[in-house]
This record gives sequence, C-alpha cells and structure tokens, in this order.
Amino acid sequence: MPVTLSRSGSLGIIKISNPPWNILSKEIFLSLLDRAKEARDDSNIKIVVLTGGSVFSAGADVTEIYSLVNQGPEKVRELIAKANEVADTIESLGNAGKPVIATIRRACLGGGNEIAMACNYRIATPDTMFGQPEIKLGIIPGMGGTQRLPRLVEVANCWDLLLGGGLISAQEAKKIGLVDELVDDPALRLKDLAAKNSPGEILAKSRSHKANRYYPTMSPYISQAIVDRAKSNPYPRAAGAILEAVQKGLLTTLPMGLKIEQELFAEVISWPETKAGLEKFLQKKGMMNKQGKPMTGWRLKLAHYLMALKMWWRKRKK
Repeated sequence: MPVTLSRSGSLGIIKISNPPWNILSKEIFLSLLDRAKEARDDSNIKIVVLTGGSVFSAGADVTEIYSLVNQGPEKVRELIAKANEVADTIESLGNAGKPVIATIRRACLGGGNEIAMACNYRIATPDTMFGQPEIKLGIIPGMGGTQRLPRLVEVANCWDLLLGGGLISAQEAKKIGLVDELVDDPALRLKDLAAKNSPGEILAKSRSHKANRYYPTMSPYISQAIVDRAKSNPYPRAAGAILEAVQKGLLTTLPMGLKIEQELFAEVISWPETKAGLEKFLQKKGMMNKQGKPMTGWRLKLAHYLMALKMWWRKRKK
C-alpha cells in the first residue's frame, strides 16, 4: 500500500511510501484520506503521526496537474475539492482532540507543505527544504497554501514562498513559525514528546492551535511593493490570483478562504500561459515524451529517480 497506518501504543503512524520523492499522486491522496479516516475512527489512537520516512513529500504530481488543463472548471473544482478533503481531514483530527504531528525530512514542497501545515505540530531535520513552488509553473497553490501559510507565519513572511516560489531552509522555516522544532532524529524526539505530553498538552504547544485559523488573525493589507512584485512575475496573472486569494481569504473564515483559493485555482489552470508553464517544467525535468505528452507509469517513475540521482550527484560534487 502506498500509504500505511500502523499503531504503536496510543500513536497512529501514517506513512507515505512513494519513492523517491513521495509525490502526491491521485492514488496517494485517496490512500492518505482513507488512512486519516481510519485514525480518526480508532478510539485507541490518541496522537497521529504523519511521516514520509526518509523524505516527507516534494508535492503533487505535476503530470496529473497538467491533465486538468483541458478538463473544464467544474471537473477541476471537483478534483481539487477531493485533494483538499485530505488536508481538511488531517486538520479535523486535531480539532477533535487528536493532535497530528508531522515528522519532516529533506523535502516539504507544494502539496506536501500544504498537508504539513494542516498538522498541529511540525518536527523537521535541519537539512529539510520548504517551499511553495507553484508560481514557477504558472499555477497557484490549490490545497490551502494561500490560506494556511499566511495565517501560520503572518502575511509579511509568506510572499517569498508564494510569489518567489523559491525554497527556504529549515532554519528559516523555524524562524518564521512554519516549523515548531528542528531535530536530527524526528522519530526519537517524537517518542519523547508523546511520552511526556498528553494530546491536550501537545495541542497547547501548537502554533497552529494558538493562532485560531478559522478566523482572520491579522490584517490582509498588501503593500504596493508586493503588488509591483506580482506584476513583474513571469506569470503576472497567476501572481495576481495569489494576491487575490490571500487578500479575500483572510477577510473570512478558513473554510471560506479555501473555497476562494479553489475557485481561483480552477480559473488559473485554464489559462494558456499556465499550460505553457507546466509543459516547460515537464520538459525540463524529462517528464514529457517526444510526442509532447506527459510520461506515465514506469517511465514517469524512472524520470523521478533520474532527477533524484542528478541532485545527489550535484550535491556530491560540491
């Protein structure tokens, strides 16, 4: 199974297993949703752990995002709502008194970061990189990136991730509040945390819990400098949609903000420049064949492994 749920005492451990990057394909999303519901319904589980093992998640499957381009807004809304159900279900566990702790290694990007933000507590290794790179593909976050991120780290700290699309270190993530703890061994820290704290105490420690994310907690004011930054982006319309999602979403409740984001995502995915941006990414990463179609099956998996090998080799040469 691509996502498993195991029990260790009162801990329910949900593990994503889709090497090398734990890409969140439709299959992974559905399996993750099922495991989250199982953990919710198991009265013996008091604390839920979400992990990816050696790597947390590098985000959603871009080939599947590309497949949405020509499906029409209604179908896109349906599919993005299903993806959001995963994050919402994970978040609902904490709201019901079962804190969810994410143990994060190496990569926490895009949809992976959006799922992590739905957790109550985030423990990461110092070598982890965080990011919301959607704008570099000409799209916008679709699983809460424009809503949970500014509520969690405050509006002023979200723009480099949302409009820049770059990566930040675990140290920077800790500084702005995206991560609660940095440790070399998340599993060891997790055991200590669970042994010494009740579920209620873990929730009380949670930055996510303290900042009531169901209502706006800060001004959605956006400066002219940020507006100008969006206009100068290679994908100015998508960047503008991100600004709109943040500004409108923070004026209302989180559930309503998420709906605003989903509507904008369905609109952005239909734009010609969005299709071009996704194609550019897939071609660059070797995930599109000579006929101009995204790879699938073992060919796509091989492309992911080759990309991982190239990154390892570049790092080794430094």
